[in-house]
Parts: sequence; structure tokens; C-alpha cells
Amino acid sequence: MTAPRITRFYLTPPRIKKVRAGKDRFITRLSQVLCDAGFEIELHDTRSARSQYEGYSIFSMEPPNPERSVTIREAYHPSFHRIEVQKQRWLWDVAQARFDPAKIDQERAQKFYRHWQERLFGDAARHTTNDGSVLIPLQGKLTQHRQFQACSPIDMISHTAERFADRRVLVTRHPREMYSPRDIAALQDLARQFPNIDVSDRPSFQIARTSDFVVTQNSSVAFFASFFGKPSILFGKIDFHHIALDVTQMPIQDAFQQIEAHAPDYAAYIWWFWQRRAINLRKRSADDRIRARLRALGWPL
Repeated sequence: MTAPRITRFYLTPPRIKKVRAGKDRFITRLSQVLCDAGFEIELHDTRSARSQYEGYSIFSMEPPNPERSVTIREAYHPSFHRIEVQKQRWLWDVAQARFDPAKIDQERAQKFYRHWQERLFGDAARHTTNDGSVLIPLQGKLTQHRQFQACSPIDMISHTAERFADRRVLVTRHPREMYSPRDIAALQDLARQFPNIDVSDRPSFQIARTSDFVVTQNSSVAFFASFFGKPSILFGKIDFHHIALDVTQMPIQDAFQQIEAHAPDYAAYIWWFWQRRAINLRKRSADDRIRARLRALGWPL
């Protein structure tokens, strides 16, 4: 039985409003590609029932349906997007791909990198320092050890503070995260146990500019620290792991030992991750990339 040639977008009410106002560039482009291929488009609240739907569906940052369905997500900036069949970013195609800086045009990569340094951080990206500190940007669920993590965030902080006892360990909380009383108590206990831990209210990016390196589960702060030329240690799986020291794949102590000399090719990686492996809405080829991606995932375009 042929599926109905209708694509349902399942979105939050604020995003539906944005789409209807023509202010969501990616969904506008994606919808146009589908309409050009003869699809009808419907917008549905993400809370709507979906199990009986036999057509095509697109979700935003939510698990897709088992068939004829994808999930979409920004690749850490509104200009760059991905279309995937898994919600978990560490299972995405880009996460499984091999990054080889030797295959990147260095001149193009440097030009692209410098452009985005300026666009994202202005002069700050060209005036970095190393003050000896370690930045740990937190996310949520501090006392839980989840499946994609090498250990809980609290244990990550403890390991780092113990290993780098002679360094200031600057811990920042996620501005949109609601921490439980248990998490807050655990963080306070660590700060009392390790005098080098400083729970800071300064913005993470401001600290990244002056710190030596970043330690995190999988915060996007580690990705953006690349624009300051600062290396990272990841304690959790993620899609931008390629140039970090990843303790889900190596011993923690090995990562700690290597981090001070770790100097990957940041420009080549940013170009590869955004320009080659994502859909860049600033490029004329964006529609072709959308069309090719959907075809590769079995959509009849």
C-alpha cells in the first residue's frame, strides 16, 4: 500500500506560529522542497497523537516514527541543520563519519573558520589567553550516570578537581536547567571537598576564552570552544566528538594526561562539520542538499 503523499510536521505551538509567519528558514525551505515533489504539508502540535498516521512525518528534536519519518535539529547554529532518523546525536551519520584533516582544503577552511569566529564572538576569538584554569560547563541530572556517559557529572567534576589540584576548576551551571535539591547539595559538597572548585556565575563562553581547556559531558560549549582554539575532554557521547579526547572511548587518566598538549586542527574540523556534513542554509545548494538527504533516507522525491 502506497503511503499518502502528505508530510505532517509535529512542532511546538511557538514554532508552528513561527512557521506560519514565514520566520522559520529551515522548515520553509524543507516544505518547499516537499511541495515541489508533490507533497502536501500539514502542521501539527507535537503533543498530537501520531501512532496511526500512515503518511510521512517530521519531528523537531523528538524521536521520529518507525517508518517514513525523520527528526530535524539545528547543528548548533540556525544556519546549519541536520535531517536524521535517530534522536540521539551520537548515533547520527556525522558522529559515525571519520574526520580526516588531510583531506580538507586548508585555505578554504581557514577563511570559513575566521568568518565564523568573527560572526560568533567578534574580537574575543582573536584575543584569547591561557590562565591555567579548567572550564566545566554543566548540563542537567548531576548525580545520575546515564547510558551515554562515562560517569555522572558529579563524578566528572571530582575526577577533574583531583587530577588538576593545582588548577582552578571553574564550574558553570546551565542557565535554563532546573537543578534538584540533591544536585545542588552534591555540587556544594564537592566545592567544600576540593578548594580548587569554583562554581562561577560568569558566562561559559567568557571563561572558555581564558581557560586552558574544557571538560564536559557533551555540552555544546565544548564545540564552540573550538573557535577559541581550546581543546576539550568529553565524558559523554555526542556528534562533535572527533577532535575531542573522548573518555567513552579511552581511559580517563589518558585523556587527562594528553589534554595539555592536545592541539587538533580546529579550522578544518569546523569546515568539515558545518560545511561538508550539515545543510548550510546560506548556500544556494541547500535545497539540493535537503532533497538528497531525504532521498537517501528513502523518501520518494
